[in-house]
Amino acid sequence: NFQNLQKSDVMYVLKPILFSLKTLGLWPRDAKKFSKRLNLQSCFVFVYLHIYSIHIVLNWLYSFRGKLGFYALLDNTSLVVRTLATAAVFDMFFITHFETLDSLHAIDLFPPLFTKFSLRSLRFYIILLVGASWLYVIVQLAFSSWSVATMDSQKFMDLYFYGFYSSHVNIGLMRFLMACVWFTYIWITLSAEIFLKSFYVSTCLLLARCARSYNLVVSDIEAQEFVSGDDINNINKLHSKLCDLVLNVDKNFTGKAFLWVATIFLNICLKIGSVMFGSDASETSAAIMDVVNYFAIFIIVSMTAADVSAQCETVLPVAHRLASKADMTDLTVLYQAKLMISKMSHSVARLTGWNCFIINRPFILTVIGAVLTYSVVLMQMSRSLSYKQASIAQLITTMSPIDNQNETRLIIEFSNVTQASSDLHL
Repeated sequence: NFQNLQKSDVMYVLKPILFSLKTLGLWPRDAKKFSKRLNLQSCFVFVYLHIYSIHIVLNWLYSFRGKLGFYALLDNTSLVVRTLATAAVFDMFFITHFETLDSLHAIDLFPPLFTKFSLRSLRFYIILLVGASWLYVIVQLAFSSWSVATMDSQKFMDLYFYGFYSSHVNIGLMRFLMACVWFTYIWITLSAEIFLKSFYVSTCLLLARCARSYNLVVSDIEAQEFVSGDDINNINKLHSKLCDLVLNVDKNFTGKAFLWVATIFLNICLKIGSVMFGSDASETSAAIMDVVNYFAIFIIVSMTAADVSAQCETVLPVAHRLASKADMTDLTVLYQAKLMISKMSHSVARLTGWNCFIINRPFILTVIGAVLTYSVVLMQMSRSLSYKQASIAQLITTMSPIDNQNETRLIIEFSNVTQASSDLHL
C-alpha cells in the first residue's frame, strides 16, 4: 500500500518525482482494477494517447502515397514509433503499479542501507533530475509550438492530418486548432515519455545506493584480520537479498526499458536519415536537435542502469581475499566461502531490456558504435546518390540541341529509375 510508504526515507527521496507524476496524471491510484487506477487526469491522458496513436498510424499510412517526400515519411515514422511506445509504457506502468510499490518497499527494508549512510542525500540528485526534466519538456514544447506556428496551414495538414484542404477554413480558426491539437499531443506524449524515464532513473539511483551499502559492508568485513563463518554467512544473505531486490525491479521495468532503448535507437536512425534528406535548414536543424536529445536521454538512462550492474559486480575480487582469511578447516566455513565465491562470480543482479540485452557499459558502447556505423553508411549512400544526380545534370547541360531533343527523355527516365531504386534501398 502506498500509504505505508509515506513516512519512509524512500518516499522522502522520491517525493519530487512523485509530485510531478501526480501533477501530470502519470501516477496510478491504489486499486485492483486497471480502470479504477485512472483518475480524471490520467483517464484523459490514457484516452488521448491511444486515440492519437490510432490517428498517427493512419496518417503514417497516408504518407506512403509519396506526395510528401522522403523526409515527411521519416518524420511520420518517428512519430508513430514514439507515440506507440509511450502509450504502451503508460499502460505497463499502470498495470505493474503494485509491483512498483513492492520494489520501493523492498528498497526501504534493505538491511545495511541506513547503517552506512543516509538515503536522504539522494534527494538533491532527484531534484536536479526533475528540474532538468521540466526544463527539457518546456523547451521542447516551446520549440514545437514555434515550428507549428510558423508552418503553413496546408503543409501542417499534409504532414499530420491526411492532407485535408484548409483553404476554405478561416485561417485564424485553423491556426488555433493546429496549436491546440499539437500542443496537447506534445505535452502529453513528451511529459509521459520523459517523466516515466525519470522515475526509472530515480529507482536505479536507489538500487545503486543499496549496492554501495552492501559493498561497504563487505569492505568492512574484509578489513578484519580474521573472517568468521558468521561474517561469510551474513555476506551471502545480504548478497541474496540484493539480487532479489535488483531482479524484482528488473522484472517490473524490463519491458519498459526494452521499449525505451528500442524507441531511442530507431528514432536516432530515423532522425539521422531526416538530416540527410531535409529539404531546408529548419528541417535539418530540427532533426539534428532531436538526435542530440535522444542521445542525451539514452546516455542518462543507460548509465544509471549500468551503474547498478557495475556496483553489484565490484566485490568479486574481494571474495577471494575474504576466503583466504577464513578458517578453511571448518567444513561449514569452507562451504559458505565456496558459496560466496560462486555467487559473486556469477551475479544475477543486473538490469536488462526484456532479457534481450543487459544494460551495462559495453552495451552502451555497442549501441553508439552501431549508430555511428549507420551514419557513415548513410552518408556514403547519400554522397553516391548526389554524385549520380550531378553527373546526369552535367550531361544534360553539355549536350547539343539536337542530341538534347533526341535523348533528354531517356536520361530523365534513367534519373527517375536511379532515384526510385536508391529510395527503395534506403
